[in-house]
Amino acid sequence: MAQQTREAAQLTRDAVDAVSFDAIRLEMSNPAQEGGDVIATTVSLATGIGGLAKSGGKAIAKGVTGAASHAGKTVASETVDVVD
Repeated sequence: MAQQTREAAQLTRDAVDAVSFDAIRLEMSNPAQEGGDVIATTVSLATGIGGLAKSGGKAIAKGVTGAASHAGKTVASETVDVVD
């Protein structure tokens, strides 16, 4: 099994080495294009980072809400004597 895995990995490496990305690489011919690329790259990175921050915020909020609901259950489960 290990031999098959090594062979598959080697085939994958060989296939990657055989691919040339020069055909799809864009040549930027002026500073405006380079500036646009910087802006697009920045927006792309910011969107990804924003998504991570949003997910983290939701996870934190869920943890706080979960903790609050557990605290509420603890208090609500206590017996309280009612005096008439």
